[in-house]
Amino acid sequence: GRSARSVTLLAWGAMVHISMEAAEKVVGMGYDVEVIDLRTLLPFDIETILASVKKTGRVIVVHEAPRTCGFGAELAASIQERALLSLEAPILRVTGFDTPFPYTLEMEYLPNVGRILDAIERMRAVLGNTHRARLEAWRVQGEHAEKVDWPLDAGLAGLAFSQRFADAQDRR
Repeated sequence: GRSARSVTLLAWGAMVHISMEAAEKVVGMGYDVEVIDLRTLLPFDIETILASVKKTGRVIVVHEAPRTCGFGAELAASIQERALLSLEAPILRVTGFDTPFPYTLEMEYLPNVGRILDAIERMRAVLGNTHRARLEAWRVQGEHAEKVDWPLDAGLAGLAFSQRFADAQDRR
């Protein structure tokens, strides 16, 4: 079942092996990790991804490219567009750095098992239904929603705003 120790790792290419190695390390610590090898990026298997997201509630995307404008952002957007309320935590990315690729420092630049393990541990720190409770607080507080403490992803804040806007339109 879904727990704070369930997570989906999305990877492709060389990062699949690194992700599998990280998953093997945490399984013994009680984590339930699903590693999905995308194999193709266009088209990518959104149905398999969504099924896993609905099962685990947490996603980490691992890729070699820089974080900014990397394909991980497209995956995160696609997941949030289709399964936002299935997420128990913001989607994290473990990527190359936003620098020119340093051929002589390749091993420092590329994602590694340690960086994936750090992301898994950060993911676990976001407990269960925290975002759902805060989304409900936004809905209940209506016009005073901006005063609710909201440390998570701004996408959920946008969803709450959109819902309040839609509710206001329905009352007209």
